[in-house]
Order: sequence, then structure tokens, then C-alpha cells
Amino acid sequence: MKKIRKVVTLLLAIMMVLSLAACNNGGGGGETPDPSQGGGIKDTFTYAIGGEPSSMDPGNAGDSVTAYVTNQAFFGLYHIGPDGSMVADAAKDLQISDDGLTYTFTLLDTKWSDGQPVVAGDYVYGVKHSLSLETADCGYQSYIYDFIVGAEQYAHNGTKAADMTDLGVEAPDDHTLIYHLTKPCPYFTSLLSISIYYPVRADFAVDGDTSWANNPAVPTSGAYYFTDIDKADHISLKKNPYFVYADKVVTENLEAKVVEDMDAQLIQFKSGQIDFASAVDATVVTHDPEIADSIIVTGAINYYMNVNAYGGNEALANRDVRRALQLGIDRELLATALDAEGVYYPLSSFLPDGMPGINGDWNDEAGTLVYNDYEEAKQLLAKAGYDTPDAEGYVLTLNYSYNASTMHSTIADVITSEYKKIGVKIVQETAELRTFFSNRSNGDFELARNAFSADYMDPTTFLELMLYRTATTHTQGDEVYDAMLDEASKMTGDERLQKLHDAEKYAIEEQCFNIPLLGYGTANLVKPTTTGYTTSPQANEFFWYVSCAE
Repeated sequence: MKKIRKVVTLLLAIMMVLSLAACNNGGGGGETPDPSQGGGIKDTFTYAIGGEPSSMDPGNAGDSVTAYVTNQAFFGLYHIGPDGSMVADAAKDLQISDDGLTYTFTLLDTKWSDGQPVVAGDYVYGVKHSLSLETADCGYQSYIYDFIVGAEQYAHNGTKAADMTDLGVEAPDDHTLIYHLTKPCPYFTSLLSISIYYPVRADFAVDGDTSWANNPAVPTSGAYYFTDIDKADHISLKKNPYFVYADKVVTENLEAKVVEDMDAQLIQFKSGQIDFASAVDATVVTHDPEIADSIIVTGAINYYMNVNAYGGNEALANRDVRRALQLGIDRELLATALDAEGVYYPLSSFLPDGMPGINGDWNDEAGTLVYNDYEEAKQLLAKAGYDTPDAEGYVLTLNYSYNASTMHSTIADVITSEYKKIGVKIVQETAELRTFFSNRSNGDFELARNAFSADYMDPTTFLELMLYRTATTHTQGDEVYDAMLDEASKMTGDERLQKLHDAEKYAIEEQCFNIPLLGYGTANLVKPTTTGYTTSPQANEFFWYVSCAE
């Protein structure tokens, strides 16, 4: 496992945000495909997504399932390329002020799918629309109000876009877009790849609402536009003739099928019903030679356990109990149980491999913040007052919540078995994907599985998950941690990264807000005759130029 993991780590280690000083237009990210494959090119490329998308509204950013659809239909200023560097899309030129507070873009001539020009004002309205949404509908709103001048006053209060008169985003003309920042942000261009910054049409998007985007008649700016939206079953897309790089788009139709079950995706891939599976049981990597040449593993992802420290459970409010839960799991055993060599690896800190550190990979510098020691875990439980076994021999009973799948169920079973060794009984609670997400967001859990892929290539993309002030429901974090990240945001270079290391150590080792478990990449299946798609560290694909032989 170590050898394969190291190859992935070396690839991810170069994922630095390089676009502060340069803006190299990459033509939308993807080489022009060669359609001269035997048997001809399929007219429709069909891919499976692992659940129901939340909304087609770019402002409703929040999960990778939805991104698998919106990625194909919208065209922002940038996207993150396979190696983690920024690829310019609609950004033709960028000028950054000496103080790092003003970003001035010149835009490409692009059009919506109805032929209307995409103008700088559409980007301004996109930011305003994102701010107008309630927190539950715009999970990444902090990526706006933490950086854009005037944005904080409009966060979470339902302000109408027309009333955001002093927001630090302006369009002096149709081709010039200016962002005014409250503080320097060395990864700001990376933030602009997130859909909350995409252009949005004011004549379609409704303030404070996301449902408008579920209408397939709404124009899009990307390689494809929607023709049918049935979020419970499928989303159909068709080539946008007005897309700026339409001459590179060779596949007329995309079909995103909602297939939540991993085994079902595998079966449909093998039977030829789908050309791409976005979520399969990773054990296929080592145990299914029939599809060995169809597997790709992408993404910098951490898998961890949320602990609801503020949910009313007295035990979980105790730091020593949370530390005992961190130490009561053998992560090597967990990785082995998943039985997919080279895909999963134990985490000793919160971040997965691949994030840039001071002198290389972040995790090489972070040290061992969590480890396995059953005896120390028992001692910590006893110190907290949990040392009297019940009739079954348990000193503490906790609920663990997750959405059922082969992967999540295997992890839940190992956690249950492991915690039994320290006298903690786990009661497993399962729910379908959207219900589980809702329960977790609302703090309706004691322990819950979580996983996160990088939104942008900086350690803060993971560390900000534990911010207290941005949480819709407080389950972790505190003002001390928030202050540490705030201090880091005012620093630059190595000093900033060291402060972020200190913050991670405080949150994980000292306060034990979360329980890191594994790092991994997502296993996908794609036919070997498929070309023209691109992957990203976000464990997501762009099918703008996809080409699949019959």
C-alpha cells in the first residue's frame, strides 16, 4: 500500500496554487479529443452519480454529487486542473494590486446557451445571489464574506441582491470584473473556481431561492445545457452550441443517472448501461480483474468522524472522552478491512496527503496528532468517570450515524468492534444520503461519519471545516480556534503555514474536535476507450470534451 500511496502523494504534493501572478488560459481544461477510434463515437455519454443532486443553482455549492452535474453546465473564471494548479476558463487576463487586495479580470467573450453574452455583471450578480441564500442553501458562503469587502453584513440575513449596494465586486464594463478583498488571500483564484462565484443571470435567478435552477429552460454558460431534470432519477444535458470552446465538444449529449448504490453502479458499468461510474466499492481495485483497466483513483480526501461536543451528551462534552475515542481505533486495521490496496491509508492528522506545507507535504510536517493506544484510551475514560461496566461490560454507549454503503458499513463495523475493546458500545444508525446529510448539518447525531475532498489547494480548505462561527449548528470548534485561523489569515509565507499547523494541533490533539481515520482517493470506473475528460483533486470530473467509442 505504501508504494502506491507514495506515487499519489508525489502527484498531489505539486498541487500548489500557482496563479497569483499569472493567468494562463487553458481553453477550459482538456486536450482536444481524437474521435478517430474504431467503432465510432457514442452520441450520448452516460455516467452515474452517487445520489440525488441538491440543486442546479451554482450558489447552492456543497457536495460532490451535485458538482458532477453542475461542472458540465457552468463555466467560471477558473477550475482546478489535474495537478492542482489553476486553469483559466473565462479569465483572459488578471492584474493584482501590490497590496494583494484588488483583483482585476479581463473576461473572454463567452455566451449563455441562449446566445446572450455572458457579461461581467453576471459574475457580480452571481456573488450577490449566493449571499442572498440562507446558510443551508449556500454552505460555502463564508468563502465570500470572509474575503469580499462589504459582504459580511449581508451574510445569513436574506438581503436582496439589489440592496447590496456597497459590495466589493464591480463590473466597470461588460468585460472587466473587479474584486476588492478585505485581506490578502494567497489562494483567492482557487476560491474563484467554486461555483458560488459563477456567473448567474439576474433575469432567471431569484433572490434567496434555489428552486429556479431546477427548470431545464434556464440558460447555462458551460459546455452543456439542461434538457431534462429529474433529480431522483436522471439529468439530461445537450451540447451548448454557444459555448466558447464548442468546436472541441464532440459528444452531443450527457446523461447523469442517479445510482446511489455502489454495487448497482458496478453492475451497470459491466453491463454497458453506463460509461462512467463515479462511486464504486474500492475493493474492485484489487479483486475484480475484469475491470482492472477501467479503474481510476482521484482526489485528496479525508475520512473522519464528527463528534457532537455541544449536542447535550455529557460524555462527548468531555475532552478526555473525545481523546479516548481518537486513541481507541487502529487505523491500519481500518484500512486493511476496506481491502483496497493503495486507495486507503491511515491518517495521523486531520488533512489527507497532498496539501502543500512549508517544505513539502503538509502531513510530513504535522506530526502524529492521533494514534492507537487502547490502554491510554481506557485510562482517559476512567479519568472522565466512565469506568463502571454495565451488564454487557460497557462503560459508555454512543450512537454512530452514517449513510449505508459497502464502504461506510465496513468502517462502521470496524469502529464498533474497535470501541468494544475500550468498553464503548456503538449503536449504528443509518439513513439514506440526503436524510443523513440533513441530520448531520442540523447536529442530529452523537458521532457521524464525514469525508471531505479539497475545494481548493490550500490547508485551510480542510481546517475551516472546524470553524465555530461559520457553523449552522455548533457541534465542534471554539473561539480560540477561530482566532488562530484569523491570525493566520493576516500572515504570509511560512509564518502563515506554521500558524495553521498550530491550529490543527489545537483542534485535533488538544481539543479533539474530530476523529481522523483515513485518507483516500475515490475509485471511479471509465471505459478505456474514453478520452477527453479531466479529473481534479476534488475527486470530480469534467466531461466537457469527453469522447467514448462505441
